[in-house]
Amino acid sequence: MELLSDFGVAQASRALERNQHLVHRRALRPPRLARVVAISLGLAMLTPARSASAGDPSLAEKLFQEGRTLLAAGEFAAACTRFRESNAAEPSVGALANLALCRTKEGKTASAWRAYLDAATLAKSTGDAERERDAANEARQLEPDLARLTISVTDPPAGLVVKRDGEPMPAAQLGRAVPLDPGQYALEASAPNASTWSTTVTIGAARDHQTVQIPALAELDSGGGLEMAGWIVGGIGVAALGVGAATGILAMQENDALRSDPSLCPDARGNQCQSLEASDRLSSLETMATVSTVSIGVGAAATVAGVVLLVMAPSAASSDGPPSAGTWLVAPILDARAAGVAFAATF
Repeated sequence: MELLSDFGVAQASRALERNQHLVHRRALRPPRLARVVAISLGLAMLTPARSASAGDPSLAEKLFQEGRTLLAAGEFAAACTRFRESNAAEPSVGALANLALCRTKEGKTASAWRAYLDAATLAKSTGDAERERDAANEARQLEPDLARLTISVTDPPAGLVVKRDGEPMPAAQLGRAVPLDPGQYALEASAPNASTWSTTVTIGAARDHQTVQIPALAELDSGGGLEMAGWIVGGIGVAALGVGAATGILAMQENDALRSDPSLCPDARGNQCQSLEASDRLSSLETMATVSTVSIGVGAAATVAGVVLLVMAPSAASSDGPPSAGTWLVAPILDARAAGVAFAATF
């Protein structure tokens, strides 16, 4: 979305005309008394003290000047990035004020407002009353035209998390008119054991105020989850039973054909199958029999488990108790070596 607007450019131009000194990155002027003392004590005392906070002044200055150049060229997005990086390298009122000016030119008035407030706070912490006053005044100039979004929640459930563009919102912002830049925002609300709600909202330009009401989140049906799991596990079990049975039948048919071939097994009873080809085929049959046995076992277990989950699902959905006692579950077992049934019961 193109956020640059004539309104934003006009506001930025007026701010620049009002406070040329605010947007320059410079060291704070020492108080008048300190300057008098410095002059009287000689040149050695004129060396400015280093800031107590850690930072990289050279990098900050380089990024700041690059930002000023980009801003003058109308490359606002790149300029904003440079000012933000400059302030990260070494916090300065000038970097924050230029960032605010840049955001205003982009039409991101809420971001500009916050940057001016940060500049005022930084100026206050360093004793620069003039720049504190000017930055605070610029924030006040923007405040009436800010677009806002109010997100309300009726009877919020325990563990409620509301996200705006994927970022969790502080609980203190719910129910309040929060200044935001114009644009589209994705909203999402979620809570444990509840369905997720989502929507999008578009914030307009100056003085737009949107309100979003988050509805009550529907509770998830735990029984429905068990039922779904039962069908999935049971389906896997039936498929495994089918694979095991088919493999077992093929193995039995191949075994009968092998032992009835006199060229491979001369003994009519099939006790002598000593040729190389017969040995290879018998080895393959043993592998098939193993696959059949394992598939049948896994399939029977999964089928029984699936049926158990299906039996439990209605009980979990309607009450907190277990399924009624005396429920018997049966699954067939058939492979190349054995046949039977598997039993399971709930008590």
